[in-house]
Amino acid sequence: WRGFGGGYPYVIFATKDDRRRDGWWSIEGYQYTAPTEEMSLPYRLYNLEDDEAERKNLADNLEHQDLLKQLIERVKWYASSENGWVKPQSNVPQTSANPRFHNWIWLPFLREGEEASQ
Repeated sequence: WRGFGGGYPYVIFATKDDRRRDGWWSIEGYQYTAPTEEMSLPYRLYNLEDDEAERKNLADNLEHQDLLKQLIERVKWYASSENGWVKPQSNVPQTSANPRFHNWIWLPFLREGEEASQ
């Protein structure tokens, strides 16, 4: 099973690129096929054993509501701060971290209470 929740089936970080990342690409000719459903559905659920191409959304099917709720709760558990989740850190290089500014010694470069610049 594979589930999506919260609107878009992908996350947009610092980009205005709104192209769809879901859908299917063929092997022969590498042709893109967009999904038939809207991009902003609240939930998506696919049975990958029966529907490898993820063409039939089962999220609205009453038969699968318990499974959908179970998957949503699992994601919430993994994303909880009690479970150790932390906000992603910036991956921007910090020039003040360069050892050449510290007599070629690797050491903490932030003063207490200071935050790295973005």
